[in-house]
Amino acid sequence: MDSLIELAYELSNPVAGWLIEENAQRDNDMNKTPPQVQVSECMDVFNRVKAFLIAAQYLNRDNSEKHIASQLIAQCEAEIDDILEKE
Repeated sequence: MDSLIELAYELSNPVAGWLIEENAQRDNDMNKTPPQVQVSECMDVFNRVKAFLIAAQYLNRDNSEKHIASQLIAQCEAEIDDILEKE
């Protein structure tokens, strides 16, 4: 039993060192690839989509307004698709 404990202790330092190196390398790799979409760009899209949806919810009095509301909702979808394609 003592020999197993000694063997585990002897292996623990190299294994711990390897794990630390692997984690550091992974962190470096993650830092090298910046996100494709910036937070400010996402916030701009969120604000536009919110404005379009707010406007669309009030356009329901007649058929011409419903058509405009549908276009606004379609624009929301296009804005979201564009930002997701960049990711």
